[in-house]
Amino acid sequence: MSVAILYIRVSTDEQAVKGYSQRSQAERLAKYCSLNNVEVFDTIFEDFSAKTFNRPQWMKFFEILKTKNTTVNLVLFTSWDRFSRNISDAYYMIQKLKKLGINPQAIDQPIDLEIPESKIMLAMYLATSEVENDRKSKSVRLGIHKAKQEGKWMGKAPLGYQNRQSMTGRKYIALKEPEATLLRNAFEMIGRDEYSINYIYKQVVLAGLKCSRSNFSALIRNPVYCGQIIIPEFGMEKKYIHDGIHERLISILLFDKVQEILNKRRKKTPRKVVLSDHLILRGFLLCPDCGKTLTGSGSMGRSEKYYYYHCSLGCKFRTRADRVNEQFLLFLKKLNVQEPYVELSEMILKDISCEGYEKNSSDQSQVTLRVDKLLDRIINARDLFSKGDIDYDDYMTIRLHCQDQIKAGIKELQQLAVNFVMPISTVNRNYPLNEIYEFYKDADILSKRQFIGLVFPEKVILDNFETMVNQSMKIIFNLKDNLTSPIQENYFEESTKIAEEKYLKVIAKAVVKNEIITPEIASQIIFFLKKVIFILFKGKSKN
Repeated sequence: MSVAILYIRVSTDEQAVKGYSQRSQAERLAKYCSLNNVEVFDTIFEDFSAKTFNRPQWMKFFEILKTKNTTVNLVLFTSWDRFSRNISDAYYMIQKLKKLGINPQAIDQPIDLEIPESKIMLAMYLATSEVENDRKSKSVRLGIHKAKQEGKWMGKAPLGYQNRQSMTGRKYIALKEPEATLLRNAFEMIGRDEYSINYIYKQVVLAGLKCSRSNFSALIRNPVYCGQIIIPEFGMEKKYIHDGIHERLISILLFDKVQEILNKRRKKTPRKVVLSDHLILRGFLLCPDCGKTLTGSGSMGRSEKYYYYHCSLGCKFRTRADRVNEQFLLFLKKLNVQEPYVELSEMILKDISCEGYEKNSSDQSQVTLRVDKLLDRIINARDLFSKGDIDYDDYMTIRLHCQDQIKAGIKELQQLAVNFVMPISTVNRNYPLNEIYEFYKDADILSKRQFIGLVFPEKVILDNFETMVNQSMKIIFNLKDNLTSPIQENYFEESTKIAEEKYLKVIAKAVVKNEIITPEIASQIIFFLKKVIFILFKGKSKN
């Protein structure tokens, strides 16, 4: 015996249409089950559009089918347009139901889905519904466009106005106080060009205007306040502005003046700083003559370009950049890490690798969820537009904004997919401290400069690389004596608050070589190693 769930759907605009009511559908489905010996497991009532399957009751019903063992093997509805008005979505959902052992069927348009030829009839039924839906949507858009051409504001009134209806039923927008006065004052203050936009915004908010900062920035550029309406692109027609039939808040002259002021204040795009591998130490070096920070530039010789670190105006010092860069490389090449810091770097590298995998996976899940929500928002906006709850401008604004965010999300997912995460299997044979010179050479420019800034707490005088590195470097690479205060008995108890105990136990081995490390310095070393390892591996992965 077949067991069925009855699915009864009717959208808001179909409630009064004969044959579409929930009672009518329920009676016909119940009669069908009685005549065909079908047991009714449950009846689901839905008041939602069939453009997508993102419907509250359908989603609940489908979750029940997936999580609970039931004897249900049929989903019955009166006609295929009750099931879906989108061909691609309908085929996808049919396949999902089949995998659960459930057969969808319309009692007024029965089809045997096991017969290949029946798919032609199914496509015809679904296509008819989709075409009808598209036709209605197009009619709505045409109506909205025509109304805007006549100077009418469509949809919810902007801030400072309210939706009204005349005795004859004509809808229009009228000024609303006190918002209208507050906005008029804001436009007049901007027009005087005496205060910043942020200051003006704060003043009108203090005076009682309820508006976000981003919304305020948008509304002071909206021509609706000077009695005009934006007519968006439609078919072959280009976007243009048309006089509205509503009352103006401000004059066109004041609005144009405000736009001119806003355009002048628009921030200029900051000049992009181009980093050069030839001048990798630019900004880190001090002039040996006057103590100023050295800059750098290139000059064309007879056959090639030569680069120099040089001082600013007033000082004539300059030196070949390639020679200074080579000195820094030689300094790195001579570095010899001391025990137990090889072991410590290995432990930190393994931990960073594991954390990297977990974070990358978590980031991908969050971006995917964000993209799914944006897709749902576009679908919901389309439903609201078709019902007339929002106008075409609002729908297009939501759609374009979401599409931009979706593109950014997809690009972010692609980047996360190719982002380098050091495999744990390669960690054991790649200690970054043993090969710090090689890792530095292979890293990208930005990572090199981050590494240099980490190694040198202050700017470096030429030829003094070894003496001007930070304290952690000096300890790790034994660049000078680093005896500090005697070790305390409660060393591990105090220092576990600063860093992980397993790292501190490794550092404690330095006592064997009479190099006693305090908890504070141990914490600095651990932090320094984490930063160095992360920077070098991140930089190498980009090449």
